[in-house]
Amino acid sequence: LSYGSPAEAANRGRALRIGLRDHGYVEGKNINLLFRWAESAERLPELAADLVRLKVDLIFAPTSTEVDAARRATKTIPIVFAVAEDPVRLGLVASLARPGGNATGINYFAGEVNAKRLGLDDLRIGRVEGRVPS
Repeated sequence: LSYGSPAEAANRGRALRIGLRDHGYVEGKNINLLFRWAESAERLPELAADLVRLKVDLIFAPTSTEVDAARRATKTIPIVFAVAEDPVRLGLVASLARPGGNATGINYFAGEVNAKRLGLDDLRIGRVEGRVPS
């Protein structure tokens, strides 16, 4: 479940199929993939409801926008996400250790990582310039 176009996500779709195949899942043999693409975020609730009607086993929702639409559509089908921000702060899960509900996923804490990188850059630049960073 995502907004955008299939063409925009073609590389991710290929990577998903390769990763699944590497773990023994072959589309059409032992796994079926259903993609729903919304031209705008406003269509996400309709498409999420369609996936629920089809009784899928899992919904992958790459961002909090898609997760919100999927969570409004179902409380029982597992929703898996991959977000750049803190999923607890976004309200996607109760906690990292115990997400609760039917949503879970991964987070790559881009904001925190970038802040740390800037701090390390400041240390490095300070040492090069001969000043002691605070």
